[in-house]
Amino acid sequence: LMLKGLATNDEVAFYNIGYMLAQPLGFLSSALSISAFPAFSRRAKLDPEGIGRVLRRTVKYQIVMAVPIAVGLAIMAERVIQFLFHGGGFVQAGGALRVISLGLPLVFLNLTARYMLTALDAQRAYLSAIVVGLMVNVGLSAAFAAPLGATGAAVGLLAGELAVFLVCQRTLRRHVGIGPVLAELGRPALAALVMGLVVFALRSAPLWIVPVAGTVVYAGMLFALRVFGRDELRVLRGVYVSFGLPGSAYLMKVRNPS
Repeated sequence: LMLKGLATNDEVAFYNIGYMLAQPLGFLSSALSISAFPAFSRRAKLDPEGIGRVLRRTVKYQIVMAVPIAVGLAIMAERVIQFLFHGGGFVQAGGALRVISLGLPLVFLNLTARYMLTALDAQRAYLSAIVVGLMVNVGLSAAFAAPLGATGAAVGLLAGELAVFLVCQRTLRRHVGIGPVLAELGRPALAALVMGLVVFALRSAPLWIVPVAGTVVYAGMLFALRVFGRDELRVLRGVYVSFGLPGSAYLMKVRNPS
């Protein structure tokens, strides 16, 4: 509505394209958060001191998922738009897509906070965070919509997500503060940086090659940097096997040699 009133109809379209291409990726975060919710609830009732361990591990997995998607999509924003919308008329939507993509780690963490705060019976804290986030979003969007168009509205959205994260941290910091969150961000961010350099170098290659190469490089860097411990690798192996993916029989044999 702000873009309609303060900018142009084209900017409304550019913003909605960027938003609708990036935001649905949050289903990955929701799936992980929902699977962790029973553990959150059990710890909240039976072992409050253990909440921090479960939450930190969940935050780690969210970051590992979100950071490469954010980096890759931000670099390839224009290519993605051109692939989906032929003719070049919507290429300017790449600016909004790039900004919103960079906010995906915050979106993923905020979705975790939604379920964690529910398990802690602190829904009021999450509601307060959403209200503050909406106020920041509306205020900055009003300031930036006219001069920056769709990109300005995307900046307002990103600032709103940051506000939600900070307000949620007021409640969650006694379990996992901002310091540990940043610590978990370090090595995945380095892996994503290396991946980003490869994606940038291949940005003109056939589009299907770029995500494949990026995935291989990122996964390799995660193992090279030892992002996952032995127990976490065992869990990931079990998840892989549970889907019956190629090589599952071999992994089961390695896991249970008897």
